[in-house]
Order: sequence, then C-alpha cells, then structure tokens
Amino acid sequence: MRLQLLILITIWTISNPANAQTVRCDIGTKFACIAASGCNDNPPGVWNVIDFTTNSFSRCDKNGCDTYEMSPTRSGLYISIDVPGHGMFAKMSADGSQYTEAVSLGTDVLVSFGSCR
Repeated sequence: MRLQLLILITIWTISNPANAQTVRCDIGTKFACIAASGCNDNPPGVWNVIDFTTNSFSRCDKNGCDTYEMSPTRSGLYISIDVPGHGMFAKMSADGSQYTEAVSLGTDVLVSFGSCR
C-alpha cells in the first residue's frame, strides 16, 4: 500500500505543472474588451512561459519574449499569478488543464483562455 501511494505521489508530482519549475501556457481563445463596443474575438498569437523557480512570467510571440517578475499564490486547486505594475493577472488550475488571464491596456481588457503544460 505504501509503495502504491509513493508511486501515485511521484506520478502526480511529475505530471502536475504547478510542481514543475517551468510551464508553458498556450492561449486557445482570446477576447478584446473595449468599453464602447464590448468584447470581440481577438486572434491568439501569444503564449506564456511561467517559471516558478525564479518567479518570472514571460509573454512570448513570434518576435520573442518579454519577462516580468510575478507573485504566485496557491489556493486549493488553483494558482493565482499577479504581475505587479503591468495590469496583468492570471489563474491556472494546479494540473494546468485550465488557464485564464486578464491584461489591461489603458482602459481596454484582453481576456484569454488556454491550458499549460
């Protein structure tokens, strides 16, 4: 029984993005929300690299990555990620299957959904 428990814990630790040092979050759906016109589809063209060892959050696109300091906080099955001073907040499930972020640009907001691995 102890061996089975140890194996399960080991598998969970290896397969759980929250326990990984670095995860990549791919955006599948994105919306641009503007006060005057509401929210509209916005083609996703970015992905994020989250490094829990260095507490860094990198927003990447075809031109490269911009990296910022982040403050992750785990609460139950979710990890909240704040990028202070940049109008960005994200939340991901501990297993990485769900990822949501909101980024403000002026008074507009970009809302993205995806998953991490």
